Amino acid sequence: MHDVSERQPASAGRSKSAHDERTLVQRATDAIFTLDAEGTLTSLNPAFEAITGWSRDDWIGKAFPGIVHPDDLPLAVELFTHAMAGGGVPLFELRILTNSGGYVDGEFTASPLLEDGRVVGILGIGRDVSARKRVESDLERRGAILEAVAFAAERFLGSGSWEDSIAEVLERIGRAASVDWVCLFQKAVGDDGDVQRNLRFEWVAPGTSPKADLPFLRGSSYAGSGLDRWARTFRTGGTINGRVSELPAEERPILQALGFGSVAGVPVYVGGEWWGTLGFAARAQDRDFSGTEIDALRTGARLLGAAIQEERTESALRRSEDRYHKAVDTSPDAILVHQNGVIALANQAAARLLVVPSPNPLVGNSVLRFVHSDSRPLVFLCLQRLPEGITVWPVD
Repeated sequence: MHDVSERQPASAGRSKSAHDERTLVQRATDAIFTLDAEGTLTSLNPAFEAITGWSRDDWIGKAFPGIVHPDDLPLAVELFTHAMAGGGVPLFELRILTNSGGYVDGEFTASPLLEDGRVVGILGIGRDVSARKRVESDLERRGAILEAVAFAAERFLGSGSWEDSIAEVLERIGRAASVDWVCLFQKAVGDDGDVQRNLRFEWVAPGTSPKADLPFLRGSSYAGSGLDRWARTFRTGGTINGRVSELPAEERPILQALGFGSVAGVPVYVGGEWWGTLGFAARAQDRDFSGTEIDALRTGARLLGAAIQEERTESALRRSEDRYHKAVDTSPDAILVHQNGVIALANQAAARLLVVPSPNPLVGNSVLRFVHSDSRPLVFLCLQRLPEGITVWPVD
């Protein structure tokens, strides 16, 4: 017989310690896993299921590369090889496949498992940092969007036509928001009163096919495309924003035909009237546009509307000036227009009266030069009274 009474407490202590470790692993909110020397997953805790949606049985016994995002796989293999060689592994990030087909952002630590002094596998701990990454991405995107809006303000409110700047502005907005398509539609109304849309300008991200040549985006009816709700929304100043899969059934076909999973659009108003729509879209099915992105789109639409209105006003002014010059030029009466007593405009009749070959030699001369010396004091007095708002009666 052997007295084992002295060994029982030690054995019990080890058993309790192992139990505590198992409990800690099972209750941990971070995924804890082990890999063998071949890179096969040999154990996973319940947190893995909560984070990825997979059952542990789906992956235990399978090689880890199958669950890692293809773009992150080279880094994962490099770190695994380094750890198996006994080297230290710094904190690293990988995207991990979920049961729904998407990916979560994971932050990992890894350390070698030793047996008799040699590395036989890897112990890893992974934490879901998707929420933190989204916040970081949103902050970074917000800064880029604000820069894009400032660029739009500079271009639209500067000199030149808005059409000369719109392509570059759409590109800036698209790259800042990390979307695949930015578009500007102009509203049209058919003879029957049907509200239509015409794609005027677009920007497409690399890998996205242009949409400008698609016939159903030119002169097509909102109602006929299942987008009657959009027309009503834009007419009242509202916005459209959402995942295509969650939009009303009648709106999905045209958006799915374009290959987009998420869309957003805001109205462009010119002179208080709905002129068109500024929007963007992403191919990703799960893209949700933030309030910052929608606000930026609204600001861009307001700036564009102001630029179009300014161009309309300038065009109307030019037409008015053209009509005025035409009326002056064709008048049978001699007309001289002066500014502070200096001739700024003269017509052909004035040139004939003053015996000069054309109106050009008259421009830039003082009015008094063509007035008889006896009448100059009276004319000079009249010129002084005009800026004061005093009515000057005709004089001989």
